[in-house]
Amino acid sequence: MSKKLLKNAYVLISADDDVEKFDILIDKDEIEDLLTPGDSTTVDLGDVDEYDLSGKLIVPGFI
Repeated sequence: MSKKLLKNAYVLISADDDVEKFDILIDKDEIEDLLTPGDSTTVDLGDVDEYDLSGKLIVPGFI
């Protein structure tokens, strides 16, 4: 299975943005979509592995 759904994650997109909560859909190791929590239950995502990231923060890679 190549699709993964990271649910309820806090995401910092850039240093100038606020931290927001998103569900992140990953397909073949690439981010396919950012969904607001709850939207992933209303959209047919097909067969995905789901991971609950409640209380976790996702940040861009450090360079």
